[in-house]
Amino acid sequence: MNNLHQLYPISPEAKAFYQENNFIKLKQVLSPEEVAHFNEVISAEVQRKNTQEKPMEERDTYSKAFLQIFNLWTESEEVKELVMSKRLAQIA
Repeated sequence: MNNLHQLYPISPEAKAFYQENNFIKLKQVLSPEEVAHFNEVISAEVQRKNTQEKPMEERDTYSKAFLQIFNLWTESEEVKELVMSKRLAQIA
């Protein structure tokens, strides 16, 4: 997970686009391997913390669309490594 500790180069053009449009799409912030790894880690944490027991057909529209679990980073060092990474902080 070396990319997490490295800064992400953002061009002056990209910064200008953001200033004008209030959004930006950055490519390859994380490697495919990092995305796969954190997908696994976060999915496992969500599964572990999920308290939703109702079957999908008994849930309201919001509960069918979203599962919210807050502050996973406080319970997983791996999630914390991603959330508190130098790379994401610098981009933010």
